[in-house]
Amino acid sequence: MQVKVLGLAIVVSMAVTPVAVHGDEERAREPVVFASSDGRCYARSVALDGDRDTGHTSVYWAKDSEGTAVDHYPWYAWSMHLHCGYDGSAIYIVRRGHWPRGRTASSNHLALGFYAAGEVIAEHSTLDIAGEAENVRPSVSHYRVFDSIEGIRWCQNRVLFLATAVDGRRLQFEPAIGTMEVVESDACFSPRTTETAR
Repeated sequence: MQVKVLGLAIVVSMAVTPVAVHGDEERAREPVVFASSDGRCYARSVALDGDRDTGHTSVYWAKDSEGTAVDHYPWYAWSMHLHCGYDGSAIYIVRRGHWPRGRTASSNHLALGFYAAGEVIAEHSTLDIAGEAENVRPSVSHYRVFDSIEGIRWCQNRVLFLATAVDGRRLQFEPAIGTMEVVESDACFSPRTTETAR
């Protein structure tokens, strides 16, 4: 009988004890390095004190043994994709916004930014991607607008950044101009390794 009472007490205490949801914690703001898929260029992003975007990002050609940055950006990014063209051409960065807080898409939350030569090409908010504020996949305290990120690909004789929205829409962007297009064809969305979006 004592074992049953003890077991019942343990079950009851577990049911009423608050549990931290570790799966909903934000990533630490630590220095990160990202390279293009061919390894010819890379970026280093360092967080500074302040909000989640405060920091600086520098872009480099891998062949430069001196480590001289070719571009600088006044922000910190926890995730980005790079495309380097031929030597001396622009290095394109696709910056992913931080995991947005809240439960609805907002014009104030960055989803994707496109950059080259130290300048902004285009930025898309989570509301731009979602189309409607409620078209998100919420968690306990955050939300996401992408189901997956396919990344930068060469397709249809051009460089594209590909992603799938939470509602299944296939989105393609041209990094050089930052335009977004919803596409019906799966031609560029091959079953290559994709990154689950956060």
